[in-house]
Amino acid sequence: MHEIAQLCLHAALHINQIARQCPATPTADIASFDSTWGDADVQDPLMTSHRFVSMYLAGAGDLLYGIGKVIEMEDHLVLSPSALSRSVLEYASRAWWLASSASRDEMVARMAALFQSGYQELTMEFNSFPGGIELGNSFSRWRSRHGGLPRQKLPKMANLIEAMIPGDGGTLYGGLSQRVHGNAIQVLLSTQSASKGSSAHVSDVRSDSLSAVYAVILAGRYACELWDIDSADIESCGKRYNELRAAHVGT
Repeated sequence: MHEIAQLCLHAALHINQIARQCPATPTADIASFDSTWGDADVQDPLMTSHRFVSMYLAGAGDLLYGIGKVIEMEDHLVLSPSALSRSVLEYASRAWWLASSASRDEMVARMAALFQSGYQELTMEFNSFPGGIELGNSFSRWRSRHGGLPRQKLPKMANLIEAMIPGDGGTLYGGLSQRVHGNAIQVLLSTQSASKGSSAHVSDVRSDSLSAVYAVILAGRYACELWDIDSADIESCGKRYNELRAAHVGT
């Protein structure tokens, strides 16, 4: 478990370094796009999209770092690794979705879908902040005026993670969600397995932690491509991930 914990910590630090490589000010390409598609309501839609990639990457890195610390603790842990891994998948998949866009138009449209989905979920809380209602209205006005942008809808989380990790992502997220949401049978099995220090519990922790690492690596690769930065550090994590995954599958 120590080796997986170290990989979590290293990958977390590297992904946070990548997140900080988001342009602090608009590049010529970003400024050109925003001068066309921005207006008084949303002045810098493409720059905002890049910032969202950075924020989601940073969040995924923070959570992955927590996994690295948690799984090295001596006490039996029942749900912490699962809860953290699930959150890493949620953050990393959103960063991946934005950074993997086929065009600047699509990236901005996806950012708009993320914002609108988040606003709908938190309308009451958001509107309680000074200027919250006007911000939400401004964004809605901007999006309605720019029908030329491609239509994008934020996928359901399980579908988004399945798109990022084809064949396994949806099932993986579903299993983590059952534990995190307190499914009675899942909690019973997890608690008993952890209390006995069973090999099944250890295997689950290893698998969940490695899946979180993999999600961060995938998102990091696209961010490196998006910002044209060296991906050597995240690729070294990918190599180590492959080694540990092969060892885990073989046990």
